[in-house]
Amino acid sequence: MRIVRRGRILDTTTDTLFPAVSGNGITLARTATDNYIRPRTPNVDCTTTHHTPTAVGYDDGTQTNRWVSVAGKSLPVVVNELGWLFSTNQAIRTNYNIPTPITQYTARVAIPEPYFPVDVIPRQWCLSSVGTEDVAGKTISGLGIRWGNLFWGVGHYQIRCCQQSLEEQSACLILAVGSNLEYHFPLWGAVSQVDLTIQRVSSTQARVIATSSAGTFQLDITHSLGYTNPYQAEYFVQQVSQGCTPPPPIAPYTLKRMQTPDVQYTYELPLDTQQLATPIYLQIKSLPDEYTVPTISVQLNLAIFVNNFAQPLSVPFQYNSNTNLWHATQPIVLDGVVSAKIIITTNHILERVSVLMGGAELHYVPAPHQVEWMAVVPVELEQTGIPSGIIPLGYDVLGTSDYARVLDDGTIAVLPAQHARVITLHLRERLGESV
Repeated sequence: MRIVRRGRILDTTTDTLFPAVSGNGITLARTATDNYIRPRTPNVDCTTTHHTPTAVGYDDGTQTNRWVSVAGKSLPVVVNELGWLFSTNQAIRTNYNIPTPITQYTARVAIPEPYFPVDVIPRQWCLSSVGTEDVAGKTISGLGIRWGNLFWGVGHYQIRCCQQSLEEQSACLILAVGSNLEYHFPLWGAVSQVDLTIQRVSSTQARVIATSSAGTFQLDITHSLGYTNPYQAEYFVQQVSQGCTPPPPIAPYTLKRMQTPDVQYTYELPLDTQQLATPIYLQIKSLPDEYTVPTISVQLNLAIFVNNFAQPLSVPFQYNSNTNLWHATQPIVLDGVVSAKIIITTNHILERVSVLMGGAELHYVPAPHQVEWMAVVPVELEQTGIPSGIIPLGYDVLGTSDYARVLDDGTIAVLPAQHARVITLHLRERLGESV
């Protein structure tokens, strides 16, 4: 029996890390012997997740190297159960770009007081003497998300009128496209949390949406959103001084979560046809991506040479909870196979894929009046059972290792472990039966 792994190196002769993938998936490093694949989404619960984890274990779901800093800016502060706190000159982005199937993404932002106006928006200028320029200082600050050179955020508008010793402030929505800045004042009252969405409507049209408990605000913009940009959240500030010092920017603002609609990717694992053997089982360690309905499908694609032509054959696999392995749903015939590969389509975070091929290795044991064997069986990490076909037909199990036992139905259960093992089974051949 042979086991090969991807995503975790235990045996340097058979195992390798996941290769780089394209399309909707991204391969990210964890350690020198451990990496993972995840969808190219920003999905993250900032109240429970650190953007730069330091406690890293093998295959443990820790998503290292996923979030990186923006040039010239520092990373936000992580406060457990609260979120990622952004202040002046802080920003964060994904270590990968937005994929083409994604048409929108959303961030949930919490703001401090003051909140939105109820019926009257703050003044936009100060009353100055007749014939003189307006004397005012303005500060617009907030937190939002960026898609290329389009920024959409929520924060505060503040104006200071020095001649009148007057200041006004209010929460607002912030739209910046290149150097053009707009701020808007929906009459939402005491709203402290807003969901911000940037949407790609077409190749030339964009839409920004803000949703709160008090309502929804939406703007359509003639603007192109490309696919050479990462998901990015950042603190925004702009201050204008017209003969009057602007108020200090408000901070911090809190990022609660970021997410997109569901996206799936495909991972392909080619197999060496010279080392193929039946039965074939898979162990897949994965974690669901946040804010999605988990889905995963597995199949073995074969090309079989028949009548001078390579004919495709697909064998679906199904998860078996008794063994914690994926089992083929139909017999696998390897005669004439010229190529073989495992196809996994999922929206999970893929931690490790192990392929188990072939049956137990039998060693003859001399015994009086009967024929006995010792079967050597590799057991993969977290495997909970020995599937049929690993032990040949025509043998009775006389004894097992300490952490394996024969159940009433004849199947062999194995205690799960966080390491790969090799167990031995004491077998007796049924004389007179074909093996």
